[in-house]
Amino acid sequence: MRSKSLLLVLSTSLLLSACSDSDNQDETALEQEVVTKELRGEIRLASLSGDPSLNRSVPEASSPLAVLGMQLFYSQALSGDMDTACVSCHHPKLGGGDNLALSIGVEAVDSLLLGPGREHSSTGHDYDGGPTVPRNAPTTFNIALWDRAIFHDGRLESIEGTENMNGEGTNMVSPDSPDRATPDESAANLTVMQAMFPVTSSEEMKGHHFQEYDNQEIRQYLVERLRGETGELVTNEWLAAFQLGLQDPDGTAESLITQTNIFTAIGEFERSQVFVNSPWKSFVQGDDDAISLNSKKEL
Repeated sequence: MRSKSLLLVLSTSLLLSACSDSDNQDETALEQEVVTKELRGEIRLASLSGDPSLNRSVPEASSPLAVLGMQLFYSQALSGDMDTACVSCHHPKLGGGDNLALSIGVEAVDSLLLGPGREHSSTGHDYDGGPTVPRNAPTTFNIALWDRAIFHDGRLESIEGTENMNGEGTNMVSPDSPDRATPDESAANLTVMQAMFPVTSSEEMKGHHFQEYDNQEIRQYLVERLRGETGELVTNEWLAAFQLGLQDPDGTAESLITQTNIFTAIGEFERSQVFVNSPWKSFVQGDDDAISLNSKKEL
């Protein structure tokens, strides 16, 4: 009798538990349906696409100009002492950054080592055992989607009311502007403007042997280096690279290797790094299960 009673109790408990689980599943499914419907209503009202790259001019990574930009981005010839490249702090395999809390720019122990393990040489300028750059390297990924300002302090900024969806136009201000109301007309968009400044920073790329050069002078010096006028490059194939990148096979070094073309090309390479596939995009475009119920509630 005791065994039968125990079996009955266990059976009843399992049955009640199953009913409880079923009720919970039904409630969760109902809540999921309601929350999803409400969220889709808000998406329609806001005309959201889930894809911030729509209606933007995003260059193909394989385009000639972007490929030239990649070559420049990876070249240490754009640093004062030729020991640093843009990629030293912004590597695609490190999420467009360097995976360091603070970056090591010039005067690294191993100039070719990127990311964790990159250290400031003890013989370097103002060596204190720590990083040389006083800030974290932001990712270059999706920089093409920034229209109004770049950096936390907005030092590269479209003047209010003039920006467009590609960050293009001449109404932008930078540290080269005489004031925050006077446009810096040296770049086509915010990304190109951003590319112009790492080479002017002593800690990032300029180095400490060019202190007498102002921003314009160091950029022009790098132009002359790539043209071959300084005689520093043992192997110099930059003219051929610019002829291909700018689709001008008969162009001269003087006409093709310019500040504008260098930083425009780098900017195009950076702007090609657009990654927008995400669970949110999948949900907006119809996949109800792309994001969790809790995520839907938080939106």
